[in-house]
Amino acid sequence: MIMPTRLLAAASIAILCVPVHAGINILQNPGFESGELGPWFQDRDFGGGLDEDYFVDTFEPHSGSFSAGIFSNKELRQDFAPVAIDSIEEISFWGRHRESTASADVFLSFFYETGPERTRLVRTAGSGWTFFDVTSLLDAERGGLVGISVFGNTGFRFNFDDAAVSVVPAPATLTPVLALLVAAPRRRCPNA
Repeated sequence: MIMPTRLLAAASIAILCVPVHAGINILQNPGFESGELGPWFQDRDFGGGLDEDYFVDTFEPHSGSFSAGIFSNKELRQDFAPVAIDSIEEISFWGRHRESTASADVFLSFFYETGPERTRLVRTAGSGWTFFDVTSLLDAERGGLVGISVFGNTGFRFNFDDAAVSVVPAPATLTPVLALLVAAPRRRCPNA
């Protein structure tokens, strides 16, 4: 018996109607698991704290074997090709000030195609890892996003790990999958 056309049509419609949340993280080395900082780079130095550069830290990373660490007020940044704000599903990271028993500041900068960067403030909670979903802090009026950065503060060692700029793939990327489903050879059921 050949698979009924109605069943194939229903399956195709179901595939089209199910929301796809398979954002692709466009950041490279988001968890520093290469054991290096690159392509992240240290950028501005806002002074204060120890005169220390960012380094790959092995002390209690959020996940994997590494995180980025610093004990000063310097910026860690990654640039990328412009990304339309409406295609960004999530911007997030994990951060902590491991010597802090209270909350402490983390500054995050968004770099846009037009205009200067926008810097926002979030706060860690104690000395443990804190998850930050900062997607709502984006400024849609600034054009495409071209980079992000973080910097801790001078009072505590800051660690940064598992960053994500997740972009939703364009709907056109589903077309080849649907074409394969429709063009798949029809099989006869074994009990026909």
